[in-house]
Amino acid sequence: MSIQEAVDDQHEAVRAVVREELDAVVPYVVTALKRHDGVADLARRLNEAERRLAARDQRPMVSRVYRLVGLIRRLELPEDVHAMLVGELLDVLTGAGYSEFGETAEAFDPVRHEALDAAAPDGAAVVAEVYEPGLKTLGEVVVRARVRVGAASASEAIEEDS
Repeated sequence: MSIQEAVDDQHEAVRAVVREELDAVVPYVVTALKRHDGVADLARRLNEAERRLAARDQRPMVSRVYRLVGLIRRLELPEDVHAMLVGELLDVLTGAGYSEFGETAEAFDPVRHEALDAAAPDGAAVVAEVYEPGLKTLGEVVVRARVRVGAASASEAIEEDS
């Protein structure tokens, strides 16, 4: 018997042992999943992962549409025309599962916010002003909110510690 044949025999023996172990364990795993509704949870997670992948494929187009929303917001148009255009584009994005975010007094997060102006020497940094809201989908940031950052007042810092 050659060395290669001996190695192949050992690999086959290991595969056989692993198969036996899996055959013994799989029925218990399936039963546990059924009992704890793991199959539904797994299906939900797979569907969410699929939606996230689809959203990533759409991001270049969504970013462009959202950039157009920002441009329209800065145009000087009659109020009703302005509101109609922005509303229609935001409805398209909302229908596709995207939403705007960004509010004053929320904690500054560099993942969610792009600081265009900042002054927070003492205390926690908070959003002092929102120049442009951000865009998110499925908990992931697509476009960061453009903000001015300031320091939280002493009373806000005490409330956050509580």
